Amino acid sequence: MWLLALSVFLQAAVVAQNVVLRTFDEDKIGAPPAGFALAAGRDAASDGWTVKREGTARVLVHEGRQSPADSFAVAIFSAFQYQDVQVSVRFKAIGGGRTAGLVWKYQDPMNHYSAQLDLAEQELAVYRVV
Repeated sequence: MWLLALSVFLQAAVVAQNVVLRTFDEDKIGAPPAGFALAAGRDAASDGWTVKREGTARVLVHEGRQSPADSFAVAIFSAFQYQDVQVSVRFKAIGGGRTAGLVWKYQDPMNHYSAQLDLAEQELAVYRVV
């Protein structure tokens, strides 16, 4: 089992004055975050995403079962559609989880773009998954 704690701050500008900041401060502890779709690719478990408290902050945590090395679980912020998006994420790998990233232009687990940081390989890569 591995644990990945994410603290996501999403700023999406539909119009220059209309900015949405998405944190997990209003989400229920122990439950999946509101407005997120949960999915997985290549035999990973899509469940296991919950909001937890870390210090004074609330973070999104994935506590999934052990999955193949090339598999992935994703939490997709699906509440809104945007033209221009600026995304910032902080993550903390705990236990066996050593990879995290961001996904955009998501259509399904096998059709999207992603940027992945692999701490074990000390590598940042951008992928187009089709």
